[in-house]
Amino acid sequence: MLQDYIGYLKMEKGLSDNTCQSYERDLRQLGEFLRERGQDFLTCTPQDLYAGVLSHRSAGKASKAIARYISAWKGFFAYLLVEGQRGDNPALQLAPPKKERTLPHVLSEQEVLLMVEDGVREEDPRESGEEFRREPQEGFGERAADERVSGEGVRQETDERKESGQEVRQERRESRARDTVLEKRDHAMMEVLYSCGLRVSELIGLSLNDISLDLGFVRCRGKGGKERVVPLGEFSIQALNTYLLSARQILLARNPRPNARNTQTLFLNARGCPMTRQGFWDVMKKRAERRGLQTNIYPHVIRHSFATHLLDHGADLRSVQEMLGHSDISTTQIYTHVSRKHLQEVFRKSHPRAVEE
Repeated sequence: MLQDYIGYLKMEKGLSDNTCQSYERDLRQLGEFLRERGQDFLTCTPQDLYAGVLSHRSAGKASKAIARYISAWKGFFAYLLVEGQRGDNPALQLAPPKKERTLPHVLSEQEVLLMVEDGVREEDPRESGEEFRREPQEGFGERAADERVSGEGVRQETDERKESGQEVRQERRESRARDTVLEKRDHAMMEVLYSCGLRVSELIGLSLNDISLDLGFVRCRGKGGKERVVPLGEFSIQALNTYLLSARQILLARNPRPNARNTQTLFLNARGCPMTRQGFWDVMKKRAERRGLQTNIYPHVIRHSFATHLLDHGADLRSVQEMLGHSDISTTQIYTHVSRKHLQEVFRKSHPRAVEE
């Protein structure tokens, strides 16, 4: 019954895998709650569902989460009604709690720059291996004098030291190459994320066919499978070019059994497989730590920052709505409050009569 409904959501409604997983998880929790009350999906009453809402409230669940539960319940019981498995919809009269409007957390432009900028480092001249040639000469000269070893012994030990030094240099080169490849990928992902204001699921779902570097656009699939086209900035185009030309093929080669999805997915992990949400979250956390950012960093905060910075620099609300893929402009309007707050701070700091001394 439940699996049939999830299949219906995927095939008929076109909902994303993440949304379907959330609905399935919420409905399984409801099923467990009903079993504790001696009921099931076919026999429960409105009073059972009211009790379910109260249990979530007493557990301290946020209003947004409770509204999602109620939405999932209503849709599921409406499906059972249409399929003839129930004669009513016991969730019909459930009213979702009033949404709590909280301002989104955003980063300053300087903080975003720290997160996005290229971290590929140049080769350290101290790692060129010169010290390995000098150090044996000094050390072995003294040792030969002290121990009066033969010249042949000195040469043999020197050769061993050289071989050891070469192995260390090779290990350093390989480690640096791995770091450089992953940094080029991370840099490209961060540039695209901020340049386009994508959701993390949209970012990791990009394929090679979704980007046009010549035209400067990216095509992404948002909630409900809706497609939109978003412009790419020059910095993101450069970062993508670098990643595609000198990093992606190296990552793909690490996958011993690449399939069609691997070869078409734009962003790959260190094993040559498609990047996951959790993997990119980890990339962002480590990137923030390395760059000394103490604030809470997660992928969606870059999307919030993208919208707020556009409005700060004079973009119109309708264009921001289109780029974010919001179906309702009221969802986008929340960023105008953040932008106004920024303007107020600038006014107080800059205007000579903004604050009484």
